[in-house]
Amino acid sequence: SREEQAGIVEMFSLGNYGTVEALARSLTTRYPQHGFGWKALGVAIQKQGRLEESLAPMEKAARLSPKDPETHRNLGAVFMELGLLKDAETAFRRAIKVKPDFAEAHNNLGAALIGLHRSDDAETAIRRAIAIRPDYAEAHHALGNTLKGRGLFNKAETAYRRALAIRPDAVDVCSDLGELLHELGRLNDA
Repeated sequence: SREEQAGIVEMFSLGNYGTVEALARSLTTRYPQHGFGWKALGVAIQKQGRLEESLAPMEKAARLSPKDPETHRNLGAVFMELGLLKDAETAFRRAIKVKPDFAEAHNNLGAALIGLHRSDDAETAIRRAIAIRPDYAEAHHALGNTLKGRGLFNKAETAYRRALAIRPDAVDVCSDLGELLHELGRLNDA
């Protein structure tokens, strides 16, 4: 029911992943052909750090809910964390096929492509995420990392600074920008 789903979403938003897992297991037992229960179960298990165990319910959710872009993105995230980059790429592309304006999936696809040493394709995916959501700090950060990896240091600096303009408290971006500036010999700026 909508009430059961809302209860699971509420527990998830509170970070009660053990409770979410228990509720989702109950749903998958009662409604084994409904994707929501499997999706909730997979994410709850993932959030508890049991990545390999989360994979089966995530895959089942994707099979049962082929039109749910978030389910495919979640599956791709698990594949990424497990180092299964080709599978992650496939899952992110499925999410994008269902929802072409899914900025997070484009950014995640970029990360998978970086891991697959396809930096040009990665840059294209990340730039698409930024085109969809210009205020997406994480994508600007990812673009900076991609450009830095390609030796395009000035463009990387610009991307990092855009990320910081959006999220001034992003410690990881500050660190990466400082490292870049240090490498460029701009020690005071670093």
